[in-house]
Amino acid sequence: MESGNETPSISPNRRGGKDRRATQTSPLSLASFRGRRKTIRREEDCATHYYVDLYGLDEGLIFILILVFSVADAFFTLALVDGDTTELNYVMYYYMQLGPVPFLLVKYLLTAVGLLLLLVHKNHTFFLGRVRVKAIMVVLVFMYSALITYELFLFRQSGYFSTFALSMRTGLTGTF
Repeated sequence: MESGNETPSISPNRRGGKDRRATQTSPLSLASFRGRRKTIRREEDCATHYYVDLYGLDEGLIFILILVFSVADAFFTLALVDGDTTELNYVMYYYMQLGPVPFLLVKYLLTAVGLLLLLVHKNHTFFLGRVRVKAIMVVLVFMYSALITYELFLFRQSGYFSTFALSMRTGLTGTF
């Protein structure tokens, strides 16, 4: 006769059937769009499973910040090129010659698509597993910050701000 306080023995591997983790889920599958994974939970999965279904607030903020910096850079570049500077990027120079709208659209689309690729692959590593792709996104924030600071410096050197402020107060335009 069994007493009520005995527990049945449970095998250490209670899972039966095929391991769902044997193959990776494609980042473009329907499971990726309705899933709930925000992080890779198991230590043994970190080396083989890279994709998650949901992204954290920090990744979203980094994504938006880089896009805002990219658009600001585009507008600053257009204003600087209107003065006496030149665009050094040959691809963007080509689109700049087509006009400001193609330039802005191409810059935005290239940045957005590149960021989406980085975001989807944020858990991949390189440099022998030492650096995650997400680190590239963080570095991009700092690089764009430095670029925006440099562009503001160029504006100050060119006297753009004083001319702009004078035209705002008096309604006059042109360089004085």
